[in-house]
Amino acid sequence: MRVNLIPYTKIDGVPTLKDSHVMDLYDRMVSDGVAASIFQDGTVNSREEFLFSVTSGHNILYLVMADNEPAIACWLNNFQGKSVQMHWTCFSKFWGRGSVPIMQYALDKIINTTNDEGEFVWDVLIGLIPVSNPRAIQFARNCGAWSDVTIPHALFDSRSSRSVDAALIYFTRELNEKIQTSKKRRGET
Repeated sequence: MRVNLIPYTKIDGVPTLKDSHVMDLYDRMVSDGVAASIFQDGTVNSREEFLFSVTSGHNILYLVMADNEPAIACWLNNFQGKSVQMHWTCFSKFWGRGSVPIMQYALDKIINTTNDEGEFVWDVLIGLIPVSNPRAIQFARNCGAWSDVTIPHALFDSRSSRSVDAALIYFTRELNEKIQTSKKRRGET
């Protein structure tokens, strides 16, 4: 399987993804039945709002393509020093079909992003996953993220108008190096 990571950016004023492609990602989340849980805080309720969240500079979007098809969308926000909050969705066609190595590829590329001076941009990717979504928590763990803390009332659920508990997950270069070393030992690329 050929995998590549496409950051949403502009090169000489031309975006790497068309607006319609970004909105199609939201439509896929809706058709996969995951949009409501991903955006449970109520901040994104439409394809246009998702596009605005990406184009407004509040989020950095990455699209992971597998064999020229969207497999995973990741976006970063809440930038603080060299830590950033990461959100993602794996599209249903890839559920259980190579999604872990695809996500590991994306995590490797994102955690090893460097600036023009060659310095790492991020030291840690942080995520909060509602404890009511154990599949997403297990997926993050399977991809190499660490999770051993539950934070009470960490996320707001707009549907119930109450705060819910969340698992804190994180991913560092040190965790990534363990994954890459293990893959090399097994002869994986």
